[in-house]
Amino acid sequence: MRDRSFQTGPLPISDRRHTLMFLRAPRFGTVKSRLALSIGPHGALDAYRQLLATLTHNLRDWPSLEARVTPDDAAPEVRPFLQPHWSTAPQGSGDLGQRLLHATLEHFHSLHARSLVIIGSDCPEVSFEDLSTAHELLLHHDVVLGPALDGGYWLIGLSRPIPELFDAMPWGTEHVYTETVRRTRHLDLSLANLRPLADIDTVEDWTRWLNRPNS
Repeated sequence: MRDRSFQTGPLPISDRRHTLMFLRAPRFGTVKSRLALSIGPHGALDAYRQLLATLTHNLRDWPSLEARVTPDDAAPEVRPFLQPHWSTAPQGSGDLGQRLLHATLEHFHSLHARSLVIIGSDCPEVSFEDLSTAHELLLHHDVVLGPALDGGYWLIGLSRPIPELFDAMPWGTEHVYTETVRRTRHLDLSLANLRPLADIDTVEDWTRWLNRPNS
């Protein structure tokens, strides 16, 4: 259950730009599995905490954000990373596509979203400006994507529910972005892209992040 209630009636247009962050509880042995192969589970957990803290700090001024957490009882563990006015909700069961679709349908159908932007927790460089730009683009586009350098995407934005973008997607592969683009074209949807950014999944990614300028 959410840790604070949502108004369910029609909202002002500025309050109907909904933003979700999908994230995993910072638990030992369950995060950054590919990174853990190189730096161990303790190092991977510490890295995950650093990345999540960086991301949420970047977005600290974002007015309204819902953290969709997994496992479903993880809200107390992620709450220290979140702003007091942000909310939490469980991701629920199913594969990533099913969980994304469930959140999408809930926000458009039950919570009256006008636009919906979803990010993960793998890309610490996402900024306030990225979220703002995505919502602005959704005024005139069906879909917005933030391409990740590994072939996935770090953001997806929708102006309405589009279940076809989540069903039987090759999650966790380098084909997610290109397959999503292919489906948008097949469905004759208008698509806008944001800047490419790097997810932090491997030791090479982590090393580049640690050695970034002004780090």
